[in-house]
Amino acid sequence: MTPVVVPLWMALALLPCLLSGCGSPPQIDREPHSEAEIKAFAQDMLGRSSLSPDKYQKYKKALATP
Repeated sequence: MTPVVVPLWMALALLPCLLSGCGSPPQIDREPHSEAEIKAFAQDMLGRSSLSPDKYQKYKKALATP
């Protein structure tokens, strides 16, 4: 092999090893959601839903009770 081909071959062989470190993003530690956050999310989704008025009131009442 010529002197130019050997470093090129070595660089191409090492490239996947270098890129594999960048392939997976770092894991972010996430805290669990609080009860208040879950309830606020559920109420927001309920407000965006297209339920009938009867079902809407039923679910709204269920979310209001502890």
